[in-house]
Amino acid sequence: MSDTLNSLNNIYSAIKAARPIHTTVKPGVNIQKLVYEEHEGLYKYFMLKRLDWTDVDGVLDYLYGLRDICGFARTDEIIKTIEKNVTITYG
Repeated sequence: MSDTLNSLNNIYSAIKAARPIHTTVKPGVNIQKLVYEEHEGLYKYFMLKRLDWTDVDGVLDYLYGLRDICGFARTDEIIKTIEKNVTITYG
């Protein structure tokens, strides 16, 4: 199992290095509060309180991982809420 996780981490690191993404929360938006208010049940279910919400890229990476690796399609609802309230820049 740890070999698989290490391989996934290496692939993830290579992708992030080749195509860096920076996410900035739009002015006046408290993204953690917004996600909690709009998706309280999922917020609690996925234990999002324990995340570092000052690192929105990290929060999105966690949610993408839940969706793409673990198969939790309901994370799309949260991802859409976040993506509507941020600016994403590449490079």
